[in-house]
Amino acid sequence: PAREARVVTAHSFTGRMCAASRAEESRRPDALFVDPMAHLLAGDEGRAAPMGEWILVPRTRRGDDFLVTHYRNGCRQLVLLGAGMDARAHRAFAASADAAPPALGGKAAALGQLKVFEVDQPTTFAVKEPLLADMPLAVASRNVVRA
Repeated sequence: PAREARVVTAHSFTGRMCAASRAEESRRPDALFVDPMAHLLAGDEGRAAPMGEWILVPRTRRGDDFLVTHYRNGCRQLVLLGAGMDARAHRAFAASADAAPPALGGKAAALGQLKVFEVDQPTTFAVKEPLLADMPLAVASRNVVRA
């Protein structure tokens, strides 16, 4: 097997740690969200040091619910500053704050017109982009901004 690419900055490593925590939550039978890309984006290095579910899990679900609510109110653009290993452009969201994630039988929110802009360091995207190549989008578009 090919050797896994490693991140080269602390910021990029934090993104992998966050992805590892999302992967852990995604495996729970009562998960608040399911991120099918999280395990891959975390990599071995992130999975060895997850960020911590106590903050990341509620923050992620709250962000998802906030996005769905504002999408319904006309918002069609999401800008992720310091996007890290976020994969929101590739996953389904629960239809409401009290609903289960679609992967666990809940109804999905349709975000088909959403345009996602991910802003981060080139070093993060150097690792992330090859992992997401050919992965289908759940939104209208995903734009990478290397800053």
